[in-house]
Amino acid sequence: MSSLELNYLRWHSYFMPGTTVLRNKAGVYTQQELDQLEANATAYAEPMLRIDPPANTGDLRQLCEIHARLFGAVYEWAGKIRTVDLYKEHDTAHSFTPWNRIVHDMGEESRLLHSESLLAGMDEATFITRLTYHFAQVNRIHPFREGNGRVQRLFWTFIAADAGHPLDWSHVNGQWMRRASAKSMDNDLDDLRDLIARTVQDGANAQATIFGLSQHLSE
Repeated sequence: MSSLELNYLRWHSYFMPGTTVLRNKAGVYTQQELDQLEANATAYAEPMLRIDPPANTGDLRQLCEIHARLFGAVYEWAGKIRTVDLYKEHDTAHSFTPWNRIVHDMGEESRLLHSESLLAGMDEATFITRLTYHFAQVNRIHPFREGNGRVQRLFWTFIAADAGHPLDWSHVNGQWMRRASAKSMDNDLDDLRDLIARTVQDGANAQATIFGLSQHLSE
């Protein structure tokens, strides 16, 4: 069997029979139902992850644990890396990392991240620049069949908090994120850097507000 035939079989094994809806534990056959299932599951799982986050290992293991806990109620393959090749928005000119290089490429990314002390000890401007770079790299690797964006945002939220630069994604809409991520595939990081800068600044402002409120309440 050729690699193309194998990829075809693996690709279709992800879907409910006769549909383009991903196989799911609830057995729903429409995208609308699956979207609602995901929304319900992640609305419960994300706060639990924030209360009890995984260890900041800054590697594929951490990404897989976040994915497993975020989507475990929806997909049997939650927490497992994809076994098919993916392309950006059905654009074959912009492919994500081939599935059989995910472990290797994420290992290289993790080693670089650790060489930078998981972004700790940086001033804000340097932190924004380096987080932008690393965010683009993990986005390009795209370890999972579905849910990469939500997993990556949590991954960096946990790492940034430990690095002393809390992130707040509340003002980042999906369209902005998709555009910035798509442009980063062509090594155009300007939009992504603007997006990251907003999350860092909003996070710092939120921390300042919380600190000020706690000071006021303690008076």
